[in-house]
Order: sequence, then C-alpha cells, then structure tokens
Amino acid sequence: MTTQLESLGVPLGVSRGRARTTLADVWHLAWRILRNMARIKVFVFFSLVQPVLWLLLYTALFARFAEFGVLPAGVSYLQFFAPGLVVTTVLFGGVWSGMGTIRDIDSGMLEKMLVTPVSRVAIIFGRLLAAAIQVSLQCGIIFLLALILGMRIRGGPAAVLVAFAVVALLAFVFAGFSNGLAVVFGREEPLMAISNFLTLPLMFVSTALVPEDVAAPWVRTLAHFNPVNWGIVAVRTSFIEGVRLDVIAPRLGGLALLAAAIVTWCTLLFRRGLRR
Repeated sequence: MTTQLESLGVPLGVSRGRARTTLADVWHLAWRILRNMARIKVFVFFSLVQPVLWLLLYTALFARFAEFGVLPAGVSYLQFFAPGLVVTTVLFGGVWSGMGTIRDIDSGMLEKMLVTPVSRVAIIFGRLLAAAIQVSLQCGIIFLLALILGMRIRGGPAAVLVAFAVVALLAFVFAGFSNGLAVVFGREEPLMAISNFLTLPLMFVSTALVPEDVAAPWVRTLAHFNPVNWGIVAVRTSFIEGVRLDVIAPRLGGLALLAAAIVTWCTLLFRRGLRR
C-alpha cells in the first residue's frame, strides 16, 4: 500500500488516517497531473506559445475594425479580442482533459488508484482542478502580454477577478464534459472526434472574433445560448465598461449552474464506471 501511494505522488502523512481529506486528495492528484505535464517540454512550450500567437496574429489581422466603426468608440481590437481569446483558450484546453483519463485507464494507473485510500470523488476532481490551473496559467500569460501591448482594464482588480472566475467555471464545464465522454467511450478516437466537432462552432457562434452587430441574425440568436459567449460577454464588459452586475451576474450564475450540472453528471458517470 505504501508503494502504491508513493507512486501516485500522494504524501502518506496527508493521505492516510485521520489527516486524509477529500480536498487534500484532490490537490495532490491535481499536482501529480500538472507535474507530469511539466515534464513534457514540447507540450508546455506549445501550450504557452499558441495563445500568444493567436493574440498577435488576430490583433494584427483585424486591427482596422476600429477604423470602420465596427467596434465601440475608443475601443481597440486588442481590447475587444483579448477577453475572447481568454475564454476560447479555456475551451480548447478544457475539452482535451479527458485524454489524460483515457491514458490512466489504458496504462492501469486508474486501477492502482482504486486500491489506495484516495477518495473516489477526488480522482475526477483532481483532474478537473488540474485543467483549471493549466488554463488559468495560459490566460494569465495572455493578460500580461495584452497589458504590455497596450490593453487597459477599466474595471480594475475586480474585472480581473471576474475574468478568472469565468475561466475557472468554464474549465470545470469543458473538462467535466470531456472526462465524462472519456468514461462513456473509454477510447481516444470518439473523444477527439466530438471535441473537434464542438470547439470551432462554439468559438465562431460567439463574439470572440467579431462584434455581435456584424453577425448573421441566426448566429446572434445561437450566441445567446452559448456558454462560451456568456463568458466572453462577462469578461469583455468588465474590461471595457467596468464591473456591471446587471450584465455579469446573470452570466456568471448561468455558468455556475452549468458547471455544477456537468460536474455532477461526470461524477455520476465516473462512479458508475468504477463499479463496473
């Protein structure tokens, strides 16, 4: 038992006896996932560089939108696009979280976890927390670069808190959905197909790249039901106009309810899969 626990990277002083708690298990399992990711230097490099390239390329490509009167007065495309990039980064990062679960199943690591005292619920929540931390780091880099390039956050520190609340909620939404699919299918191919099918439509049926006014009416209608767009509107409003609770609170509330529903669904699937 001692060897099995140590192989998971879970300190015995925290994970055995009375000192062991579900929250401690979640943290140490998330740390194990993040540590394993950090060892893959190519993955770390491209995960950090990709959103930076998107910020630079799209800002240069659509910079003249401000000259055409498409954007609100006094708002640059950098100011407009950065919140959209933050949210889409969470989308693309979160939907691949289930791949790690499938690898744990195939390698037998999940089976090893099940014979340790680690909480069963913590196994799935550890992966969700790891996904949230990963995308938060990526979004933090986007914020810093956008500030260096001249973006101003008019909502101040409160707007930054709103942004990271959106990031955390959406990370649980998409990572929970991805891990639920991983349990249902147990193979990489269906997860890859469904992820690829959903990510681009969710991004384009939103205001990530262009303002709502220039989109087709049916796109604007769908955007109102798109959780990606809820997050974009909340972050963009807090950055450009300040923290307006009439705009931000309903969208944060909707994301919180959606996150709770998907995490519950994922947890039930996971526990049912464990019993099988």
